Amino acid sequence: MLRLKTHLLALAVAVLAVFAGAPQSAQAQAFTGGLANIRGNTTVTLTGYASGPTGTLQWRIEGASGRVTIWAPAAITGTSNATSLTITGLPYTVFPQTALVVPCFVTDNALQVSASCNFASGSGTITVGMGAGFLATGFTNTGTKGLPAGFTLSYPLY
Repeated sequence: MLRLKTHLLALAVAVLAVFAGAPQSAQAQAFTGGLANIRGNTTVTLTGYASGPTGTLQWRIEGASGRVTIWAPAAITGTSNATSLTITGLPYTVFPQTALVVPCFVTDNALQVSASCNFASGSGTITVGMGAGFLATGFTNTGTKGLPAGFTLSYPLY
C-alpha cells in the first residue's frame, strides 16, 4: 500500500510539473521519502514602462516544506515611464493560496532599494510596492527600474 501511495504521489508531482511548464529534468525529479522538489523557469514581463522588459525567473517548490523560492539569474530592467511596477507571467503553481507580502530588493532610478512584493490571491500578478509606506505608485517615473540580478523571493506556498 505504501509503495502504491508513493507511486501515486510521484505521478501527481510529474503531472503538476508538466502543467507548470517545468523543464523535462524536473518531471523526472528523484524522490526522497516520498517528497519531491519541483523546479522550473518562466519568462516574465514587467509593467510600468513604455515597452515592458521580459526576462527569465527560475523557481523551486520544496516538497517537504512547501516553500517557494523565486530568483532572477540576470537583471530584468528597463527605462521607467510610470510610478508602478508589476511582474506578470509567473505560473499559478508558485502563487500562495492567500494574499501575501514578501520583502524584496528592486532597482529604482538605477539604485537598489528595499520594496515589498505583494501577491494578490489568484491574480497571477505581483505588485511591487516602493517608497514611504511601500506604495504601489512609489517608483520614479524616469531612469532604470526593474529586478536586479540575484533578485530573490522566498515564501510559504500554503
